Amino acid sequence: MKHPDGLRHGSLLRVKKHCRNNVAIRKNGEYGILAPSVLRKYITHDVVFPNGARCVFVPMNWEVVSDVR
Repeated sequence: MKHPDGLRHGSLLRVKKHCRNNVAIRKNGEYGILAPSVLRKYITHDVVFPNGARCVFVPMNWEVVSDVR
């Protein structure tokens, strides 16, 4: 499944510099994988961190490191 921005699930993302001071980012790391949202009705995509934590995917806060084709 593709995100409206053209990204596919499994794409490797890195948080943009202006968001790196966020508490969740400092706790979970700068990198994550795009995944479908599990528990939300109106949010379709999450970012999953290496430790398993999730956050809502907001495209303007993330840059693509590696896109799954």
